[in-house]
Amino acid sequence: MTVPPERPSNPFPESGEEPDYAANVPEDVFEGCLENFHFNHPGFDSKNWTEDCEPMDGYLLNVGLKVVDVVKQILEAGPELWYNVPRLRKLLVGTKNVNNAVCLGLGGGFIQLEEQGDEETFIWQYALFDVFCQIIEKKQKMESGSLPRYFQDPAFEIEEEHILQNVLGEKVIQHPEATELIDEHSFVFGIHIPWSSLANIFFMGRPHPQIFIGNSIEIGMSGIACAIADKYIRQVNLDHETTPGEDIIELRRQAELFVNGHSCTYLSEGVDEDADDQHFGRPRGNP
Repeated sequence: MTVPPERPSNPFPESGEEPDYAANVPEDVFEGCLENFHFNHPGFDSKNWTEDCEPMDGYLLNVGLKVVDVVKQILEAGPELWYNVPRLRKLLVGTKNVNNAVCLGLGGGFIQLEEQGDEETFIWQYALFDVFCQIIEKKQKMESGSLPRYFQDPAFEIEEEHILQNVLGEKVIQHPEATELIDEHSFVFGIHIPWSSLANIFFMGRPHPQIFIGNSIEIGMSGIACAIADKYIRQVNLDHETTPGEDIIELRRQAELFVNGHSCTYLSEGVDEDADDQHFGRPRGNP
């Protein structure tokens, strides 16, 4: 079977010899699907692959290289950068026993969009996630690159998955795998995700992640209040019941536990400042 950048062949053609139903693919169906794929992703047409087997004339490879460069810039900024973000510094330094890292909502089809800045958003958000993972590894004295990392977003396009999987060597997973991976030893990065979606991951009997970096739980229509209100309004209109159901009560309770627990544990003032200085490389005794 041929592989990109050559034209792929139908792996399950009809033979006409099967006595029973066989889930084969008629040639006209395969051709139609291939045509639709190239229409939606023209950069993956065979004429747009480089000699090194990179689609979009190497554009996606260049995006991946930009990501690597941004990570380098952030790391080179070192302690001075982190000391300007004290709450973030305390959050990262005040953690331990992180066993995996999950990045949610990084997708969005930036290749397909023409709005200025989409590419930079993807690059910088990935870079920050990468840097946070490296800080956790350093703090926990782990081998570089040994913290398992996963990326999940139903909105991922093949262009984004190509950058993550084939250029940067990351693990892309499909919904609902992240739900099974996230527990009290997880670092979750989800700055694009509204709380109406996060509630299904964090608040439905699942352990809360040790570190979460994302939108404020109180941020207007993306906050947890909107998720609670939406669920209640749906209940009233569907069940004709005005007393909040047990699922709504539990959602509210879990949200309170999450915010109060994380605020106390990870963003408190009670972080070991010596460990803080040691981790971020700032000499003790310096202002």
